Amino acid sequence: MNIIEHELKKYDLWQDELEKKSKACDEDPENQRLRKEHEKTLKKYQSLLVKQEQLLRVAFYLLLNLSEDTRTELKMRNKNIVHLLVKSLERDNEELLVLVVCFLKKLSIFLENKNDMAEMDTVKKLARLVSCEDEELMNITLRLLHNLSFDTGLHTKIVHVGLLRKLTDLLGDDTHKHIAMRIPYHISVDDKSKSMFAYTDCIPQLMQMVFEHGEERIDTELISFCINLAANKTNAQIICEGNGLKMLMKRALKLKDPLLMKMIRNISQHDGPLKQLFIDYVGYLAAQIKQEGDEEFVIECLGTMANLTIPVPNDNCITDHISFFQ
Repeated sequence: MNIIEHELKKYDLWQDELEKKSKACDEDPENQRLRKEHEKTLKKYQSLLVKQEQLLRVAFYLLLNLSEDTRTELKMRNKNIVHLLVKSLERDNEELLVLVVCFLKKLSIFLENKNDMAEMDTVKKLARLVSCEDEELMNITLRLLHNLSFDTGLHTKIVHVGLLRKLTDLLGDDTHKHIAMRIPYHISVDDKSKSMFAYTDCIPQLMQMVFEHGEERIDTELISFCINLAANKTNAQIICEGNGLKMLMKRALKLKDPLLMKMIRNISQHDGPLKQLFIDYVGYLAAQIKQEGDEEFVIECLGTMANLTIPVPNDNCITDHISFFQ
């Protein structure tokens, strides 16, 4: 760890020297001597960087193996291993970055290490890795972000650094969509962050996933995410666009799915035009109460009806539409 710390300090000195030479060239672009010195310093820097990153990779690999013993890991933590790892996230060497992020993921399960990462603005440094081309690096980065997203302050930070749109774009990627969904799910728990999803393509993608499940019950992670989003009025309006509500209601009543009905109940709580959309389905909801079945499903139907505080235009507003299931 002393070797790593020494190398990171040398790296800072190299960068300072290179920056000074570059600044001098910018101030006097006609000076050939300064330009040659800058080129020479740059070549030396690139050569030293390759050797240093090989050394760092070996050193971190050794520490990662040693950290399998919890007492040894505690000693590393006391010598500020998190600081050294986060500092190394500035590099571009993908093999080194995979190792560093993997090490941070292992450490992030402990509160003290997670707090250290929060103080060092780790989320901001990870943001650039989410859109990298290396599949392994992206996957391990998402897993680290998932661990960090359990913290309320850090999942708010994920939104602030612009990662929400990148994460929702990954929902269409079969390789990463499962882990990518868990991070915005944690964000959706926070009422202040729910409205941010309306400015992404997240909701249309989630609705497509819901309707692609056929006769099967929807994955718990997916429907839980939808339930959270439906608690926001703007999100609920996007969900109901087109035949959104009709398709959700049809599926929920056919499969007697209590979680899907819970999502519909969240939609029904919002004042305004959304409540009017439920008029056609009051009869179907009322019919579920008379039938013997899943108690949770019936409770959600009752809750949905209780939310429908709609002014009655006439005595015949509650009607059954046979075409609903056609």
